[in-house]
Amino acid sequence: MHKFEHKEKPQKPKCRNHSDQEATYRCDNCGKPYCKRCVKGQGYGRVFCAECEVLVADFLDLI
Repeated sequence: MHKFEHKEKPQKPKCRNHSDQEATYRCDNCGKPYCKRCVKGQGYGRVFCAECEVLVADFLDLI
């Protein structure tokens, strides 16, 4: 007979800027976890944190 071990569910990451908020996104550039309020969309289903959004926008201006 097998014993079933009780395993705790892994905790979901918290937003880097709002520690009381669950992170629902990861920046597509740096990979850090953020809540919905902290990410910016660049279209094509991509999301970026405020810092990376500036970098991506600058890059897109170059091309």
